[in-house]
Amino acid sequence: MKRQLLGALLISFTFFGLRSQNTNLIKLISANEWNSMFPNRAGLQSNHKQGVKTDFYSFNNFKKAISEMSNYRISFRKKSGIAGQITTVTNKSDGTKYEISSVPNHWYSHGGRETTLEVDFGDFINTSSQFNNKRELGAFLANISKETTGGWKSVGSGVNGDHSKWGLHWVEELNPNHNYRKTDSNYPPSLGQRYIGRGPIQLSYNDNYGQVSAFLYNDKTILLDDPGAVSRDGVLAFKTAIWFWMMPQCPKPSCHQVMQNLWKTNPGEYSANKMFKKGFAHTNNIINGGLECRSNTSAAFKEKVTLRSNLYKHYLGLLGVSQSQIDQENTGDYSTQCFTSKSNTMQDYASCDVQKSGPICSEPSLGTDQTICGNPVLLDAGVSLETGEKIKWYKNDNLISSAKSKTYQATSSGTYKAEITSTGCSRFDVITLTPGGNLQASPTNDGKYCTNGPTTSVKINVSGGAGFYNFYKNSSGGDPVGSGGSLEVSGNDVAKGSSHTYYVEEGGAESVLGLSEKTTEDNSAATDITLDLGWNNYNQLFTVYSKTTLKSIDFHFSYIKDQEHSLHVKIYKSGTKELVASKLIKYKDYGSANWSDMNTIDLNIELEPGAYELSTIESKMLIWQTVLAKGSFEYDKWKVDGIVSLDGAISPGNRGWGIVKNVNQGTFNWRFSSGSSDGCGRFPVTVTHDDCALDNNGTTSTENIINKTLSIYPNPASNLVNISYEMNTFDNIKIEIYNAVGLLMKTKLLTNTNGIQTVNFNSSDMAEGIYFIKLNSSNGNHTKTVSIIK
Repeated sequence: MKRQLLGALLISFTFFGLRSQNTNLIKLISANEWNSMFPNRAGLQSNHKQGVKTDFYSFNNFKKAISEMSNYRISFRKKSGIAGQITTVTNKSDGTKYEISSVPNHWYSHGGRETTLEVDFGDFINTSSQFNNKRELGAFLANISKETTGGWKSVGSGVNGDHSKWGLHWVEELNPNHNYRKTDSNYPPSLGQRYIGRGPIQLSYNDNYGQVSAFLYNDKTILLDDPGAVSRDGVLAFKTAIWFWMMPQCPKPSCHQVMQNLWKTNPGEYSANKMFKKGFAHTNNIINGGLECRSNTSAAFKEKVTLRSNLYKHYLGLLGVSQSQIDQENTGDYSTQCFTSKSNTMQDYASCDVQKSGPICSEPSLGTDQTICGNPVLLDAGVSLETGEKIKWYKNDNLISSAKSKTYQATSSGTYKAEITSTGCSRFDVITLTPGGNLQASPTNDGKYCTNGPTTSVKINVSGGAGFYNFYKNSSGGDPVGSGGSLEVSGNDVAKGSSHTYYVEEGGAESVLGLSEKTTEDNSAATDITLDLGWNNYNQLFTVYSKTTLKSIDFHFSYIKDQEHSLHVKIYKSGTKELVASKLIKYKDYGSANWSDMNTIDLNIELEPGAYELSTIESKMLIWQTVLAKGSFEYDKWKVDGIVSLDGAISPGNRGWGIVKNVNQGTFNWRFSSGSSDGCGRFPVTVTHDDCALDNNGTTSTENIINKTLSIYPNPASNLVNISYEMNTFDNIKIEIYNAVGLLMKTKLLTNTNGIQTVNFNSSDMAEGIYFIKLNSSNGNHTKTVSIIK
């Protein structure tokens, strides 16, 4: 799970040398996804109450606004101890500059320390950390949705009026009686104009209209004289929102600063502890802190704080951020709510300073969340520590003092953090290990069947895994008696009048596909893929049909010259720029890799069903590329039914050529593991072949012993498990609790019981995981599962 938050960034936002045209939006979200997020946005209705007749908040308008705003860079001078700033705006396309001043006359003679801050508007959702870009976009969408919502029901409720489906509905605020005019010598209100909230951020007051007008047009009067233009022009509306989002209004920082972890606090600077938190709560404080984030906040405004927070978490989920990552937004140093109680609020800002410049340290990469059961899980930070770098490991925010290397063996579930530090820099990544054994095996008809009765078979249905399972008659060893998503038991599979326990295991057999050795015929050569030259760039296409782990690929590459080499493996959703996973492997010198033979690269990338492209372009090395002059590779044979297939290659710059079968981009021995086996062994489920002896009521003898009122509660449980069932005749009952690998944990024997029975077990000493509760009687048994959580 990626948590790529930079602990020390630069005072100049332009350090990373990004392109002046910001096109990162389409890497984060597609037009179709935008349409799905905002189905009730202004202009899509034939009778919009504010008279909007076109798609005002369209994806294209947003994309165009981002592109046009990326053409601006500003540098502004500020002084400690006095309000106001002198801003120099630079148009990057033609180099023209103009100055905007909001300082009083005595600013120049004031003795406060003067500093300069630079902001490149091309950095909007477009920094070097794509994870932070998702966080920033999620925060932006959450706030503009809250400001323009037409909803009235809870986020995620799914009912009509759900706020998550009604963002970007209004183009102006709904209070027509408020003018938002105030005295301002720099930006005086024009006669007869109303500066109500307009656009996605609900820009309001004449000073804001004047400032953004001076920024965009070098003329403050344009929007002061015609503020209504913001609610007539969708692109302009988005541009004003991006301006407000990116522009520090010192001492207030910008929303961009706080979401990219650029803004800093100094010790003793604030009395409110929440001011020292990071993250989304600060965007709320910047936008409307006086009403929503103070100790006198009303209940109505507190609801708005919660709404912003819930929308933020909702959009993070839609942008592909995992649940464990979302949970981190409200733990440790981070918070999504600027008001949690009257004694835990925020306050006005003292400084808009950014993080001081410093070195960029290595960034750990722990991969996706995993399950743990039985055997330890080796966590690998995925980097080589540079000179001066140190690594620390934490479990549930507690330092593991003995862990000081780039790997750590985790023996229990929890949230683990690897943090790499050097002078002035800190980067970390987080991974969550959840208890294994999450498979649920449920037999139909309570696991009973009778060959001459109404139910002649039992189907064992499995859930909780990847969808592909093996079924066994033994707790270990032996060949499977079936595979797939379920198993049907009938006839003489189980002897009449007896029971048998079947065992389910998630399918995890390894499949090896593709070329196994270097091809030298035809046009085979070690090709430089350091730069994308078109002819040297092919993506390998493959399709995953059930949840599958790409374990490793063998690569054949060669040395260029005496320099640091790297292999950059990137996996995209096919036909898109949506990056699913990437891995960067660095080789510092000639002896650090095999430059004339195969190199096995461990990937361990878990993939959902879908079509993918694997790219290696822009790696710093030569790779063995083959383009057959005649014939093709055996792509049609490189498949495992229901699991995965290698489909060919495609030229990203020439997609009109279609899929080609005669190209191999230096990849060999693709190793896939079907499913995502959690190492927790086989999971038992019991099936009974009833003797079919019917009583006077027409029920079988087993049904007469234990009624269908069997229940386990609470489920999930923590410290106590209650088991309730009803007996129709007197009998002895033995209750057994097994763990996920079939080990008997607890047992109770109840003699001569009848009627409704309730038994409880103390589970405080049981580890987290799935357990099986088995009730045995003289004529049959029942098995149900319970989850234990701590």
